[in-house]
Formats: sequence, C-alpha cells, structure tokens
Amino acid sequence: MLTIVLLLNEVVLGCLFLKGITTPQRHKEYKRCGVIFLSAYFLYHLMKKIKILGMTLDTFMGIFISLVTVIAAWTSNQSGDYIQEANDLNRQSLNHLVNASNWWNYYQAHRLRVTLFENDIIDESGKDVFKILEEYDDKVSKNNTPIRQELLDTLKGEGVNTAKLDSYLTGLEKSSLKYKDGQEYARNAEKAQAKAADAAAVATDYATAYQVITLILVISMGLGGIAVILNIPGLAFGSILVGVAGILHLLLILFAPGIVGLTPLN
Repeated sequence: MLTIVLLLNEVVLGCLFLKGITTPQRHKEYKRCGVIFLSAYFLYHLMKKIKILGMTLDTFMGIFISLVTVIAAWTSNQSGDYIQEANDLNRQSLNHLVNASNWWNYYQAHRLRVTLFENDIIDESGKDVFKILEEYDDKVSKNNTPIRQELLDTLKGEGVNTAKLDSYLTGLEKSSLKYKDGQEYARNAEKAQAKAADAAAVATDYATAYQVITLILVISMGLGGIAVILNIPGLAFGSILVGVAGILHLLLILFAPGIVGLTPLN
C-alpha cells in the first residue's frame, strides 16, 4: 500500500515538473517531504494496531497510567513519612545535644568543687598530699568508709582541725560522686545524640529516594497522558520505559537498598 502511494506521489510530482510548475531542486525536496510524511502516517497506523498483553495500546496505557498513579501516591506518602521521621529524630538529636552540654557543665562545676576541697584539705593539714587526694578521688564510691578513715589518719597532725578536715573530705566525696555521675550521663547523652543524628540522616536519604521515584512516575504519567490524548504511540512507549525505570528503582529500595546507596533498615 505504501509503495502504491509513493508511486502516485512520484507521478503527480512528475506531471508538475513537465508543466513547469516545479524545478528539479524543488522536485527533490517535495519528494523527500512526501516520503517522510507518508512513512510517518503509515507507521502511526501500524503502531495503533500494536497490542500489549492482548490489549490495544490505548487500553494498556489507561491501565498503566492508573497503576503508576497509585504507586506514585504511595511513594509520595512514604516520602512524607520519612521527612516527618527525620524531623522528629533531628529534634531528638538536638535535645540530647543540649542534655549532654548541661551534664558536661554539671561535671565541670563539681570537678572544680573537688579541686577546691582538695586545696582546703592541703591547707588545713599542712601536708603535700595532692597525689594522695587525687588517688582518693578516683576511688571514691558510695561505700568507702575504710579508705576514708585511712586518709583521715594520714592527714591528722598537731594543730590540725579534724572537724574541718572531715567536713572538707565529706564535700569532696559528694562532689566527686556528682561529677562522676555527670560525666556518665553526658557520655550517654552524646551517644544518644549520635544515634539519633545517624537515624535522621538515613530517614532523609529514604525521603529523598522516594521523592525521586515520585518525580519519575509523575513524568511517566504526564508523558502517557499526552500520548493518549494526542494519539502518539512513540510517546506512549517512552512513558512506559520511564515508568518501568521508576518501578524498578522502587523495588531496589524495598528489597536491595544497598545497591542504590541506601542503608538497609532493620
């Protein structure tokens, strides 16, 4: 059929050339344009007859666009959920960071008090026992009566106010226990802050990945819609390719996130 139409086109152009209506150069241009137009016209009708899974292209595109729309809605919702999760984790991380800073301030304050009590004890006893007091500070616990009495015996001497020594030592012990607790709490808060920050980064990565998939699927839907409205089969196949690429990317995120650079979720 295409050959017959092309022959008729050649005959018409030949008649126009014989009557002097066209020049040889225009004859070639008209012939080329005619071939292109007719080839595209027959290719269009040929593609309209193509069937996918036993359905016409229009029917398949309707189902495909509907499916892509549902998947895009789900990926968009997932992206929103991960964004919310990332925001919550970032707030937790900030709270832990503030707590860690407060505990470190608590630690510094009571560590300084320990140093002041050590100086008071040295001044009152008149003995250079700084290293002994440092070792005692390291050993201080909630039940350290034996080593406390041993230290008091070491500090006692002529003219030494035992009551003051006992008071200073009690203050040292209390501050020592408090700064050690503050140090432990501060370190725990730092660990919690780091953990929350890492989890927030992972959630952000997943949110971004789902946003990209949603964008790909929306592009596929747009191309498919234009293809159906304007009856452009070539654009329809482009829509299918883009949509399939988005769906494959989604499957990788769900079942093999490491391949696309994401941290697997527990």
